[in-house]
Amino acid sequence: MADEPRNPQQAVADAQKDSIRTRLEEGMRRIADDLERTYDPKSGFSNYPANRGRISVAEVLRRAGGIDKNTLKQSYHAETRAAVRAFVAQAQTRCCAHAKADATARQEERKQEEDSIERYAQLLYAAEYKRDEAIAMVQRLQGELAAKDRRIEALEQVVIKLQGLAGGNIIRLRGATLSGRSCHASLVDNSATAPWSRRAMNESMKFEVKILDPRLHEWGLPTFQTELAAGIDLYACIEEPLELRPQAPAVLISSGLAVLMGRPDVAALILPRSGLGHKKGLVLGNGTGCVDADYADVCYISAWCRNPPGTEPLIVSPGDRIAQMIFFPIIRPNFVYVGEFSSRSLRGTGGFGSTGVSTANRVNPLGSPDKRG
Repeated sequence: MADEPRNPQQAVADAQKDSIRTRLEEGMRRIADDLERTYDPKSGFSNYPANRGRISVAEVLRRAGGIDKNTLKQSYHAETRAAVRAFVAQAQTRCCAHAKADATARQEERKQEEDSIERYAQLLYAAEYKRDEAIAMVQRLQGELAAKDRRIEALEQVVIKLQGLAGGNIIRLRGATLSGRSCHASLVDNSATAPWSRRAMNESMKFEVKILDPRLHEWGLPTFQTELAAGIDLYACIEEPLELRPQAPAVLISSGLAVLMGRPDVAALILPRSGLGHKKGLVLGNGTGCVDADYADVCYISAWCRNPPGTEPLIVSPGDRIAQMIFFPIIRPNFVYVGEFSSRSLRGTGGFGSTGVSTANRVNPLGSPDKRG
């Protein structure tokens, strides 16, 4: 059976209906593509131009090429109108779900940020508390050090006075008795038991020694030869044997080392070796060499032959131990310049020979003649 011919007006209406449906489907497809393309997990549909992802029928009509909304109200567009509304509802539901998820995520991020800020605030408070505690501790330690310094200064004054009484040795008085004007006391060296004992001082002192002549590693580094030796031997760091003629000018010989003491209470003295000075006449041209604590260059030995003219010269060979270095405590007093002394001493202005030579008229420390038989 052949198709019945359609009314031309009906054909035009059907064509318009199909065109509108096609355009609406294209508009909905564009919106769906834009939603997929513009969705951001952090910002949701904020990049979508239709009011942060809010989808409406008007938006579909606009994206379909500007279809009049009254056109969808025609009865023959009921199916298309229902499809558009279903699409809009589905898109809005999707946007709302994403928006809710985004809001939840932002709320969680905000909570994490608040927790981080609170944790940082606690750490900052703890750091400030620790800083205040550290400052208080430093101030307390400074006070304790200041008190210790004052006690040390007082002890140093006592030690200086005791050294003056003992001729340089720290002493204590034992069994002292006073009868009339005579005083008998025994001076006993207390250096082994005192807190400032020499052994403790020796162990606490560390001086830097710079080896300037590598041959000292072969000859032997400077050291004390015995446990109770007073000084260290110094080597003649010369390139070839040196002849010292009797009474000739002294010759400076390098010791091959430098010593930095860096302490105001210590100095080093360079002295002749006892055997060489007594037996062979090898002494120092300057008598005694003094090395200051802040001197940091090579130490020289002023070698001089004291033997009378006409005797055999002395031969010094490389590596000979020709002198010794001894370390001494130094007192650096503060000077008070006066016109007259504040007290009088027993000796006063008595000079050479004022104490006599004979023991017949020996005077004891209290000023009375010593009447020992």
